[in-house]
Amino acid sequence: MHRIRTNFILNTFAQVLRIITPFITTPYVSRVLGVGNVGTFSYSYSIQSYFSLFAVLGTVAYGSREIARIRDDREQTSIVFWEIELLTIFTSMVAILGWCFVIALHPENRILYLLLTAYLIAALLDISWLYTGLELFPFIVARSVIVRLLEVACIFVFVRTKNDLPIYCAIMGGGTLVGNLTLWISLKKNIDVINLKKLNKKRRRDRERQKNKNNQFNYDPDKKANLLELQEKLRAKIESFKTNKGKRTQKKEQKRLQQEKDKQKNQENKEKNEIKNEENKNKKDNKQNKENKENNKNKKIKK
Repeated sequence: MHRIRTNFILNTFAQVLRIITPFITTPYVSRVLGVGNVGTFSYSYSIQSYFSLFAVLGTVAYGSREIARIRDDREQTSIVFWEIELLTIFTSMVAILGWCFVIALHPENRILYLLLTAYLIAALLDISWLYTGLELFPFIVARSVIVRLLEVACIFVFVRTKNDLPIYCAIMGGGTLVGNLTLWISLKKNIDVINLKKLNKKRRRDRERQKNKNNQFNYDPDKKANLLELQEKLRAKIESFKTNKGKRTQKKEQKRLQQEKDKQKNQENKEKNEIKNEENKNKKDNKQNKENKENNKNKKIKK
């Protein structure tokens, strides 16, 4: 818990320093270089940033996650590190070739674009994801703070007039490049140097071992026989379930039909009882009328 809190504080401090630094240098640079030179630098830097994004190609997030997953295994960490770094070198070289084509299309600012190439070389040498995965935040933050402070100092010392735009560009790109170069100083403490052929053989062997481990169950005759027996049992259970389900469905249908028949029969009996009651009532009324008539008739005769 203490280590997590320390790493969080250091990482937050580095991010805050990265945000605060432009607030210190931007007013001075805008006043000394002028609006036109600052706009030229911003436009050129924005174009270069696309090539830098292609150069790293998401290796920062991916590399940090992979290194953090296997950081306890030095040999495996070394293999993954060199694989990711070789991929970064390849994409960075492609980005640098494309950047050379952009330089050829902008002869008016060729010096500025050449100086911005330092950002692409810095992207090639950026292995901060390794130290992030290993959780060596004190080293990363110390390097970041020193480089930032040196950049600010160099800007205030060497950028004096409007003609110092190339110097400003060299300071910004050079600071990033030097900062990434310092990451390689303590690389041997955490990573072993591996031959490329040996790297491919190790990776291939690890993949084959993992594949054999995954397929071991299929190559065991006893387990395969048990699997077939289990499949037969499962198939029989499914068939039995389907049969029982069909029987249950048939019984439900028969029960429903019987209920409908009973309901219809009850309805018929109810109607018959109503008719019979009506007839009895009519008979009773007729009888009562006859008796009333006879009584009236007898009364008349007596009178």
